[in-house]
Amino acid sequence: MRIARKLTAVAASAALIGAGSLLAATPAQADDDNRCANGSQTESVTVASGGILEITANPSAGCTEVVVPTAMVASSAAITVSGTGVSSPTTVGADFKYTATSSISLVELSSVIAGGTIVISDGGSNSTTYTVTIGSSPGPNPNPSRSSSSSAAPQTFELSLTPADGTTCANSSESGSAGTWVNVPAANDCAPPASKPNATLLGWATSPDFPVAIAQRQVDNGWGAYETFNDAGQLTGVFIPAGGATLVSAPGKLYAVWSE
Repeated sequence: MRIARKLTAVAASAALIGAGSLLAATPAQADDDNRCANGSQTESVTVASGGILEITANPSAGCTEVVVPTAMVASSAAITVSGTGVSSPTTVGADFKYTATSSISLVELSSVIAGGTIVISDGGSNSTTYTVTIGSSPGPNPNPSRSSSSSAAPQTFELSLTPADGTTCANSSESGSAGTWVNVPAANDCAPPASKPNATLLGWATSPDFPVAIAQRQVDNGWGAYETFNDAGQLTGVFIPAGGATLVSAPGKLYAVWSE
């Protein structure tokens, strides 16, 4: 199994696992024109710890440089910058700096671990500055006029939380409307199976064989959710720490991940 270096493209785009679809732990999207060639502007974005932050830049607006604080992610491997001829990051002080030959169209940070300030610019005085803070849920779209105006009633989906390994929890499932965030059970909300009477609930995964070592690492370091991919680039599993939040987009089943 090849472990993903980032928490999915486009906010997991409702990561399709088996019969259900589940968005892993709290992404936030800042969808903006990034008018890099027309003066400066500022935006405020909230993302949960361990979540995904996606910023869409306008390739025709002169956006050619991105500066990301190194403290926001565990490493530059958690940052993806798409565009025309984007360079590998250089470390400038406490920042990662990316430069494109022509334009930048997408900036994505996976497993965000700290707040900070991201600057997308034209390489000069024109820029868009994003002030990112850590919160319990994504902040509002900084461009609400670009949000969907659909008034259709959202569907309600159920996430089963009673796998067949002997885990017992106060609730057997969690449910929520499509596009809403729900919390998975915390460590003290469930009892371990008889085979692991002293185990600690690390979190929940969309596959029954999610690597315990990875789950333990995420919890120990406070890194939040994580996803795995196979060699073909297909998503194979999503891990959400106990008590964490997930965005529901379809029915699904979550498996408890216990410590060794």
